Amino acid sequence: MPKPLNSIWLSLIASFLSVAAFGKGGPSPCGPVSPTPNGWLPPTKLHLAGPNGTAPYGTSFGVQVAARKAEIGGLSVAVVAVGSFDTKKIEVFFLDAGTGGKLDGGSIGTVPLQPHISLPMPDWIPGATIMKMGDVNSDFRPDVVVSLRGQGNVAIFLANGSGALTYPSAPVVLPQPSPAPLGTYPYNLAVGNLAGDEGDEIAVTARGTASGKNVMPDKVHLFQWSAGSLTNYRTIVAPAGSGVIASLAMGDLIGGTAPDLAISDPKADVNGVRDAGRVYLYNGDSPDFSTFFSISPETRDQLFGVEIGIGKIKGSPSFSDLVSATFANLAYVYPAPLDLAPIPDILAAGQANSLATGDVNGDFLADLVVGDPFSCSGAGAAYVFLSQSGPPPVPLPIPEKSYVLGPPEIVGPSSGIGFGFRVQAVDGTQLLIISAKSIPVGSNGSGQVYVYQVN
Repeated sequence: MPKPLNSIWLSLIASFLSVAAFGKGGPSPCGPVSPTPNGWLPPTKLHLAGPNGTAPYGTSFGVQVAARKAEIGGLSVAVVAVGSFDTKKIEVFFLDAGTGGKLDGGSIGTVPLQPHISLPMPDWIPGATIMKMGDVNSDFRPDVVVSLRGQGNVAIFLANGSGALTYPSAPVVLPQPSPAPLGTYPYNLAVGNLAGDEGDEIAVTARGTASGKNVMPDKVHLFQWSAGSLTNYRTIVAPAGSGVIASLAMGDLIGGTAPDLAISDPKADVNGVRDAGRVYLYNGDSPDFSTFFSISPETRDQLFGVEIGIGKIKGSPSFSDLVSATFANLAYVYPAPLDLAPIPDILAAGQANSLATGDVNGDFLADLVVGDPFSCSGAGAAYVFLSQSGPPPVPLPIPEKSYVLGPPEIVGPSSGIGFGFRVQAVDGTQLLIISAKSIPVGSNGSGQVYVYQVN
C-alpha cells in the first residue's frame, strides 16, 4: 500500500515545481486579458449573439461541457455537448479536430449537411449539472449522458446515423438501482471502459444516509449496455468510514487484464489529519471489485481527490497514470502501477473545479488541464500541462510545456467571469475547451465556451 509522504517535504517540492512549471512561460491569470500562447490559434467562441443582440443559448452556458472525437463523413471531428441552466437544452456542436472551427450547419466530408443539434431535456431535468460523453452501446458514436444532481434519474441520448450524426428527441432513462438510493442520486457519474470490451460503462454515485433508521453508505452503481438495454450489473459499496464519493475515473492503474476503478473521498480524515482526502483504487481483476487500497498525501485541509482523472501521461505503454487535484492549489500525478507506492509529480494548479486529461498535442501521451474559476476574484484560470514524449518505460517528469490561461476577453467586470469552470482536453485532437459560465453574452445571456487549438 502506498506510504504517505511527509507534508513538509511535499510543500517544498510543490514550491519548487510551481517555479519550474511556470517560471519560463505562461502569463499570470490575473492580467486584464490573457493572450493566446505562441503558435496557438485564437480561440473559437461557441456562444455568439444574434443580429438583434440576443444570446441564443441563455444564461450560464458552459455550466457543463462534454466532448469526444468521432469520424463523420470520413473526417475527424470533435463532437462537443454544452449545457446551460435555463434553456432546458443541450447544444451539440461539430468542430474541426485540427483547428476548432465550427462545422455544424454545413457539409463534413462526404456528409452533405451536418445540422447543429439541440437536445431537449426531459421535464425532470431542469438543468444539466452532470454530463459526460462516451460510446455506451458500442456503435462508435458519441452518446450523451446527462442529469441534474439529486434529480433521481439519468438520461442517455444515444447517437445514431451512418452519415450525419443524429440523436433521438427522447432519451433512454437509466433504470433505478435496487434497492432505491435513500440519499442524493445521482451525485456524480463517469463514462468509460470498465469491462475491457468495445463499449463504455456508466458509473453513477449515490449518496447514503448517515442517520435515522435506514443508515446506508455511499454506493457506485455500474451500468452496462446488453441486449438492447442498460442494466445495473454491479454495485460497489463505499468502504466503511468513507464520506462523499466526489469523483470517479476508469483505466488500467494497477496492471492486469481488466480496467480498474478510482473513486475519491476529498473530505476524508486520514490517520487523524482533517480533510486530507483520499482516493480508493479498485482492482478490476478482483471478483466484483472486492480488492482495493487507498492513497493520500495526508495533508490537512487539502481535499485531495476533489477532481480525479486517468491518462497515459508519463510514458508507460501499458498503464494509465492517476491525476488527483486538490482545493489547495496542487495536482498530484501518480505514475502507474499504483500498487507499487509511486512517488508523484506535484504541480501548482489552482483550486480545482474541473480536470481533464487527453492528448491534445499529437504525441500520443495524455495532457492535463485543471480549471480554477475562483482565482483572480472569480475571473478564473486554466492550468495546462503538456506531457513530454520519450522512450518508455522510464516515467517521464511533467510537464514539457505549461501554460496558465486567463480569460481571453473581458466583457463587463472581470470578477465573477468563472473562466475554467469546465475544461475538456479532446483526446486525439488538437483541441482544448474551456468554459466561462458567467461572462456576459449579448443583451440577455451569459456563459461562453472557448475552443483552443494547441500547438
